[in-house]
Amino acid sequence: MVEWLSLLSALTATTESGGSTPCLNDPEPFTSGSWQQRAEAAAACAGCPILGECRAYADAQGESWHVWAGTDRTPTTRTKETTS
Repeated sequence: MVEWLSLLSALTATTESGGSTPCLNDPEPFTSGSWQQRAEAAAACAGCPILGECRAYADAQGESWHVWAGTDRTPTTRTKETTS
């Protein structure tokens, strides 16, 4: 709960001061079904002013889907390649 309040506080302070975060500007890529879009979203996090708070929240909650703090936490499905 502490991590959520910290993230919310940082997000509020950022927007109230006229700033923004990549996920607020365009949230769709952060939850996209496309790994390419999620990779671009993760890269967009690099300059985010609340990266630390986002990471702390995602870690504390055990987030295992979508992009959080520059990391795509979505599980991957691997298929075995066959040779012909």
